[in-house]
Amino acid sequence: MQTRAKNILSSTIFGFVGVSLMYVSIILGNIIHYRNGDFVGVLPAILPMAIGMALFGFAVLFLVDRGKPYLYRTGIIGLFMGLVMIVFAFVTFYLHGAGYILTGFLVLGFLMLIFAVIRLIIQGGVNISKK
Repeated sequence: MQTRAKNILSSTIFGFVGVSLMYVSIILGNIIHYRNGDFVGVLPAILPMAIGMALFGFAVLFLVDRGKPYLYRTGIIGLFMGLVMIVFAFVTFYLHGAGYILTGFLVLGFLMLIFAVIRLIIQGGVNISKK
């Protein structure tokens, strides 16, 4: 199999598993309720969200050109991860998901977008300073 085809296949698999875990997080958020600061009790609902986000980042990593600078690659990964998290915040709201899952998707999504923009701005400054 060619390298590009392997990367696309790996990206598809990681992306599908990541998105599936985010849906699992929404479903578990409806089943497991947050009670009086018991954060450990809701970890089974929060961990699939974090793992799904990381797997989606790996899916984007397989598609980004390895010849690009590091901050550019991580900026693109963060940008896509942030956008997917915000989309899943809307999905959670539409499916009447738990508030802590909705908040997690929103906060992580916006943080990823902010950090991605910062990385891309830094990379642009590095490219300008090299010229």
